[in-house]
Amino acid sequence: MTALDVANTLGVSRSTVNRAFTPGAFVASETRTRILEAADALGYRPNAIAQALISQRSRIVGIVIGGLTNPFHAILLEEMTERLQAAGLIAITVRLRPDQPIESIIPTLQQYQVGCAILTSLSVSRGMIAACRRAGLKVALLNRVEYGSDAVSVCADVEQGGRLAALHLADCGYRRIAIVEGTAGAWTNEARTAGFRQGLRDAGLSAIAELPGDYTYQAGLDAADRLVAMPEPPDAVLCANDLTALGLIDGMRGHGRHVPDDVGVIGMDNIPMAAWRGYDLTSVHLPFNRMLDRITEVALAMVAEDDIVPETTLIACRLILRGSTRQAGEPR
Repeated sequence: MTALDVANTLGVSRSTVNRAFTPGAFVASETRTRILEAADALGYRPNAIAQALISQRSRIVGIVIGGLTNPFHAILLEEMTERLQAAGLIAITVRLRPDQPIESIIPTLQQYQVGCAILTSLSVSRGMIAACRRAGLKVALLNRVEYGSDAVSVCADVEQGGRLAALHLADCGYRRIAIVEGTAGAWTNEARTAGFRQGLRDAGLSAIAELPGDYTYQAGLDAADRLVAMPEPPDAVLCANDLTALGLIDGMRGHGRHVPDDVGVIGMDNIPMAAWRGYDLTSVHLPFNRMLDRITEVALAMVAEDDIVPETTLIACRLILRGSTRQAGEPR
């Protein structure tokens, strides 16, 4: 069953039938209702791939992701897919391994005639963006920034969030503060760590130790072992993400250290596990909904072939206070 069959049944043009199935396209309400009812009765379903080949426009969005071991990335992918679908777009997901060049997946994106590609939960470079652009792909970055590129970026202002976290620890009376970083070389890690350092400087402090990490639970466990072995262990720790903070809390407890009195702990991302009673983790909340609202607007504009000015949108974070830190002004 084709669109032409529906058109002949109702005595309308094929283009009218196509518009009835295109979100945002103009067609009289009564006509749209007649077409949708007739299509349902005839068993007609539009073929998105065929429409893209005919019109040279596609409402398919290719989401290029890295790993999903961090719950934040998994939740972000799920919610983004739902937002895109609700906006009348079709989301397909392509996995890119850390050692895999982006050129290897470009043919897949081209095969599906994607209207744009959203790169998220992976390390993004100008070379990756340039490769996509040479292939004729429109590119947007979510929760990633690559300054100087011609890609649109939508991201939480994690540097501002890191500063909030450091200032909160200082306000709570902590003075020997350590940092456990994320993956070395990643933009997200550099921005978060820069925020931590700036917040400590603003409070007249500096980190007594900066340990490497990789955004994992194990990184937090390992950091706890190293920190308690210091001649003067820290009384608080800034973690680059929540998973690391959860590992750090468990590691500190294993050494008999009480949270938050012996050591205060702050994470970033505010994943659901941060609110679990066993952790009650103070965390920097990333502006999840506002990020997804904006990336959906960008995707809609790109598939409509509107001119998009390359820009970076940074959205402010906020601090969620829980029991893993003392309250500001609380006596020690």
